[in-house]
Amino acid sequence: MARSAGDDVGANVVHTHSLNTELDMRAPALIALVTAVACRGIDTPGPMTLPTPFVVSTPHPDAKLGANRGEIVWVALPAQTIVNADEVTIRVASTGETVSVKAVNGGLDPVPVSAALGDQLQLTVTKDIGADIASYGIAIAGSKGPVVIRTSPPPKKRDVPLNTVIVIVFSEPISPESLERGAVSLTSSGTPISGTLAFADSAHLTMSFTPDAPLAPATDYTMTITQGVTNVDGQSLRQSMVVPFTTTDPSVGLQKYEVTGAVTDDAGTPLAGALLYFSYLQSYAPGWTYSQMHVQTDGAGRFVADIPGLPGSMKGPPGTEDAMAFLDFASAGESYDSDSRYILASAMSDLRVHLTRRREIASGDSMSVFVAPDNSICVNNTQDMHPWPTEWVCATIHVMPSSDGQLTITATPTDGATLPGLEAEPEDWSTQYFSLYPTTGTLTFPVTHGVPQRLMVEIPWGSSGANFMVKTTLVPR
Repeated sequence: MARSAGDDVGANVVHTHSLNTELDMRAPALIALVTAVACRGIDTPGPMTLPTPFVVSTPHPDAKLGANRGEIVWVALPAQTIVNADEVTIRVASTGETVSVKAVNGGLDPVPVSAALGDQLQLTVTKDIGADIASYGIAIAGSKGPVVIRTSPPPKKRDVPLNTVIVIVFSEPISPESLERGAVSLTSSGTPISGTLAFADSAHLTMSFTPDAPLAPATDYTMTITQGVTNVDGQSLRQSMVVPFTTTDPSVGLQKYEVTGAVTDDAGTPLAGALLYFSYLQSYAPGWTYSQMHVQTDGAGRFVADIPGLPGSMKGPPGTEDAMAFLDFASAGESYDSDSRYILASAMSDLRVHLTRRREIASGDSMSVFVAPDNSICVNNTQDMHPWPTEWVCATIHVMPSSDGQLTITATPTDGATLPGLEAEPEDWSTQYFSLYPTTGTLTFPVTHGVPQRLMVEIPWGSSGANFMVKTTLVPR
């Protein structure tokens, strides 16, 4: 796909290589990749001039995203095109507008940028190892048709969960008519598999295919994406694509899944020495048996782990039926909160984890709290995976009692949101946690001087973000 995307518009690229000679020896596979790139640079004297691998759409009006210019383009990069790509910065030369986004599996999912025909885009790709940088210049000349940016599962993927939902990301918005043409199909040994093809996002950049029934175990499948897929201007997909994959076989017992990614703080700074705890299902009977392993990030905040587990065996909140484990992240120091969340058996690579700096208030103080939809799953939920009909995500505050007594916490919505869930537990685990589901917005419980309380303000999984004012009062005893 990188080659077919590379003939987009005339453009030059300048690669600047600066190999870090002190790479962490705990990641030999990554070291080999960087070394190969460095050697290629040595063999070619001076800057290398190559066609751009990025794909840019035709400008189209968009009142919301392109208010200044009136038009936007979509900028994308097929997966696995630039090995170890970490971040892509896009700058519009005529306006100075700059957009920085994280790469996904060596590519870039489509990004909207305010620009018009003839504008020049300057793109800089930084990598997560060493100081390797690639710079591209692109003149916007219009689309030659969409391309496939990535699929889930990717080509030749094995151990695909039986309840998987196939996802296809395109380089630009796709016409609704593409859903009706049989442009995307799934077969096994030539036999069509029935299912529902739909758009998975409002911009019509992503299609999903949901089989009508679970797939068969240990079976080869083929997803075919044809040139019946067109963009909003009626241009066909540049090149059809065939994606073979094989489903998992639960009867073989434990399998290993490679999980890679990076841990940063909420400012984007890599966190070396952060611990990641992977909990996974080890056996079905008698009863469900869980086990846990952990890995630690290297000096660049990266990690690689082979996680054993029974594929497709865990069921999290709605939409995560193929979650095989949850992660619990903890920083090497005391200044960051841990973060627990589910991971999907079908998407266990290139995880980007952002640990939030620890927030503390003294009893009697107040704090404004925003609970985002992608916040951490509340800790006690992940201990039992899903003990309640509704899952919760939460923001955490540490309350420091100034004396023994009764602590009262009130969380009041400030933006019309419904009342949150509340949960509090002492950091020394000396007593049980206190919680309200559903809540009245107020929680009262005994506290001990010198034992901080970990307070979680919660919203149901899948809710939109919500703002709350949290007030604490302490009655000494």
